[in-house]
Amino acid sequence: MSVTGPKLPDNRRMFSTVVNDLRHVVFSVIRDRPLAPPDSGYASVALGTGFFVQRDLFVTCEHVLNHSADPHRDGDSYRLIANLTGSAPRIHQIRSPRLGFDLNLYPELDFAVLHVEDAGDQVSARLSYEEVALGDEIGITGYPLAQLFKDSQGNLQLNGLIYRCSRGVVTGRYEITASPTSAPLPLIETNFMFVSGNSGGPIFCPDTGKVIGMVKMVWWRKIAESLHHAETNQQLPFGGGAEYLSAVLAIYSGGIKLDAFRAALEGFGVTP
Repeated sequence: MSVTGPKLPDNRRMFSTVVNDLRHVVFSVIRDRPLAPPDSGYASVALGTGFFVQRDLFVTCEHVLNHSADPHRDGDSYRLIANLTGSAPRIHQIRSPRLGFDLNLYPELDFAVLHVEDAGDQVSARLSYEEVALGDEIGITGYPLAQLFKDSQGNLQLNGLIYRCSRGVVTGRYEITASPTSAPLPLIETNFMFVSGNSGGPIFCPDTGKVIGMVKMVWWRKIAESLHHAETNQQLPFGGGAEYLSAVLAIYSGGIKLDAFRAALEGFGVTP
């Protein structure tokens, strides 16, 4: 059974304050996978972003932890890292989580829940199932394009884990399906670009910090393309010609509205 802990405030405040508050509940998801013998140690990789919904419950996208091209394996462990400014990073370790117990996957929702033991005084996000309308402002935070570096002793360095934020408006609302057999999921669309590593991060009300959805994907459509000729004084890529084709793209990003996960969250005792 989950333990309800302190939650972030939900009063109206500046966007910069909301973003700073959320950095205490939003974490980069790092996977540590044992190396094959005769090697020892772990191969560590940053998979995406997620956030705490209760003191001991952390959520992210199912494809972050169990992507079809690189799925979760027995023996995998995870570190959740919040790279805090001006203080030591906050790190939670989940060693060899058991499927169905410490790690629960919902592929039909693209949703995953990790149980974090010994979470201490970890705070969690405020949630909201309120309606989201076209034109509403939204914010996102996370650890996109995260990179991991190790020192000469093999210790993980965190200078590549950069907490980033963005803000925009809802440009579309419709439904998608995670698979041909799954139920439709409510999508929140915006036209600022989510990038690799944003997946699993919160979509939130920019003036209260209440989480209303989870980052899922980005896609683009070609509008037009044109042929250009490079300037002769420019250094061209090796083997490249002076003529090149450029495209104008319409870029959209999408997140799943929190309603889609409500039943799963309530099954863990999570309430707004």
